[in-house]
Amino acid sequence: MKQPKIQVKPTDRNNKQDKKMAKLMTEFINHEYESYEPIITQIARTRFFLEAVYGIKTADKPWEDLMGVVVKWVLDKEITK
Repeated sequence: MKQPKIQVKPTDRNNKQDKKMAKLMTEFINHEYESYEPIITQIARTRFFLEAVYGIKTADKPWEDLMGVVVKWVLDKEITK
């Protein structure tokens, strides 16, 4: 499976700090894709299922927030090992 290019968008495009954090998160997720592939795949499948089966269209922001929380949780778990 070809690795997709994941793009995290800043919530406030006028805030330089938010842009920087979005860019860092994008680089991090793309660099660590193999480690997080199951998580990213499940989040993408869930979103696809909601949109395809139930017709519920959602914004990107909640999914990006969810991915950020999960990645943070995994990192915290790895650090405390």
